[in-house]
Amino acid sequence: FSPDGAAPPHYLLAAAAAQGLNFLAIADPLSVAPWQQPDAVVALPAWRWSADDDANAIVYNAQPQNAADTTALLAYLDATGSVAQWQASEPPTDSGIVALAADKVSAPGSLTTLYKAWAAAGLPLLPVGNANPPLPGVVAPTPRYTGLAVTANTSAGLYDALAHHRGWLTSKPGLWLTLQAQTTNGNRAWMGATLTAANEITFYIDYGDTLGEAAGIAIWQDDKPIQQLATPLTGGRWTVTLPAMPNSFLYAVATQVDGDFAVTAPFYVFPTGGGEAIVLNEVLPAPGADHNGDGMINSDDEYIELYNPGDQPVS
Repeated sequence: FSPDGAAPPHYLLAAAAAQGLNFLAIADPLSVAPWQQPDAVVALPAWRWSADDDANAIVYNAQPQNAADTTALLAYLDATGSVAQWQASEPPTDSGIVALAADKVSAPGSLTTLYKAWAAAGLPLLPVGNANPPLPGVVAPTPRYTGLAVTANTSAGLYDALAHHRGWLTSKPGLWLTLQAQTTNGNRAWMGATLTAANEITFYIDYGDTLGEAAGIAIWQDDKPIQQLATPLTGGRWTVTLPAMPNSFLYAVATQVDGDFAVTAPFYVFPTGGGEAIVLNEVLPAPGADHNGDGMINSDDEYIELYNPGDQPVS
């Protein structure tokens, strides 16, 4: 975007190409088609929508509508198969809302904000950045960008990745991070999808940076990290097997020494439909042996054993 459409589309695209960006969504009011377009950058048409109740969104198509309220907007998205980025608090639960504005998010400092938004919607929304390309006299202090895992760098490929939440938020161009999961049926699922709860799921995290900078890589569940790679990764894949707890969000986070970062869209693990009850299997209040192996028999050797008779994890 440019403030009030001050910069013409061809300038925005040229500035995006100079930054090394591959695509740019232009949602300026009454924006015209660019008269000159760099071969390396795909322009996505978009338009801004707002309502009197402070709801705001960016719709990714070239047909602006006068939807009176959120209900009307969601009906339009569902009827046309269009997708949108939500730019206000409390995103609605609707398949047409595929992305969530995350321009003020940092990692790890404010990832709780993302988790709360995902939990409110009950959807693994793609966190996205909306940084302007550099404009004369305007410098964004904390730019945020969107990365997408596409089958082709075309409008169709970009729209498909958006629709399936297949991407990541990053603070700099050229930093990329993807997350896949090996599902119980043997298939691979991409970030932004839903998973069935399981005791073990193998995750594949791929990281890279065009400048070759290393990053610490971690898997987060909801609002906290649950597994971290022991040494920083300069590029390549990390494979890790973890439980997928019901009604949780799992996502990958990369952080660099200079503060730059990337956060993938999450996997949402469906809540289980009840399941079997946890059993209190054994209680030891007065130990007679050194169960923890510290050379002493005391209260540290007491324990409670819980047993899950089912085949799915519970929380």
